[in-house]
Amino acid sequence: MPDVETARSIFLAVEKRFHPAADVKNFPLIMANDEGDSWAVFRGTTKPGTMGGGQLEMRVAKCNGAISDVHFSK
Repeated sequence: MPDVETARSIFLAVEKRFHPAADVKNFPLIMANDEGDSWAVFRGTTKPGTMGGGQLEMRVAKCNGAISDVHFSK
C-alpha cells in the first residue's frame, strides 16, 4: 500500500480502539513519514516546540498494511 491516505486510515482505526483518549485538540494532524518500505504514522501538531505528548505511533508496511512498532510517544 504505497497510499499514504490508507496508512492514515489504518492508524485512525487502531487509535479508535486502543487509544480513544487521544489528544486530538493539541495533536490534530495525522502525520505519515515515508520510511521506504513503511509509513511512520503518528499524531502531530503545527505548534512549534510541541512533540510527543503520549500519543500513539506505529509503522504501517507499504506492501501489505501490516502494523508494527506500536508505541506511545514520549
